[in-house]
Amino acid sequence: MLSSIVTAEHVRTYREDGAVFIPQAISQTWLDLIQIGLERNMRHPGPFGVDIRNKGSGKFFTDHSNFLVNPEFQRLLYDSPIADILADLMETDEVYLFYDQIFFKGGGSADRTAFHQDMPFYQMDDSLQIAGAWITLDPLDAAHALEYVVGSHLGPEYNTFDPNQPSKVGADNGRPQLPNIQKEREKWEIRSHASQPGDLLVIHPKVLHGGAPTSEDMQRRTMTVNVFGPDVTFQPKPTRINMRFPGLAEALQPGDPLRHPYFPKLRPVPDHQKAGGVA
Repeated sequence: MLSSIVTAEHVRTYREDGAVFIPQAISQTWLDLIQIGLERNMRHPGPFGVDIRNKGSGKFFTDHSNFLVNPEFQRLLYDSPIADILADLMETDEVYLFYDQIFFKGGGSADRTAFHQDMPFYQMDDSLQIAGAWITLDPLDAAHALEYVVGSHLGPEYNTFDPNQPSKVGADNGRPQLPNIQKEREKWEIRSHASQPGDLLVIHPKVLHGGAPTSEDMQRRTMTVNVFGPDVTFQPKPTRINMRFPGLAEALQPGDPLRHPYFPKLRPVPDHQKAGGVA
């Protein structure tokens, strides 16, 4: 049974387009938790925190996989409807966290993030039981929101890219060369959504997507919540970016269900994480 937020049309759109926009899916309570957690994360970056260098004058910071040390992120994902929404879209009752990620662009102009797929970096096989929720803390017009290529999750998985030189391969996984979408935008169905805090954009990691640049007078604070369902299996892939899980390949064989302490179970909510639960 679907939640009160997700409709059958949302599910159909996610399966066919690889992305679905759900306005005002989460309340201010959860946005406040994201903001506090993001600020904590920026004050105390984890091992994957990085300032991305670009030609603009602004700051571009990102970090991921801080759920286990960030109490705000824990309460957000156990208590808010975000994991339930993702479960509905993936058509499963069982949800595991792959990683959380924050992005901050501000303090001046910052370059766009080139179009790419996340799937080539994911240590898993392709499945429709994978989803990522993109959440903004700042109002954004469509020109400054995340862009994605409609239906591209149904096409090929491309090679990884070098974030500093998007026209070059990052780590060669034997896939086709990533196309230069920005140079040939007219050939692709590119979509973005004017977004308010509380809106959710859910995209599949195989969807080609990119982050728009920021101008001197704006900031963009966003979080992504990336999850998978019980059918997803482990598949090691080469990567040169910080999407590595040390020891994972020693614990799992290719094709094994993706189960590891790195990936906490969000749904059903573990008993010790329920209100009144005992650790």
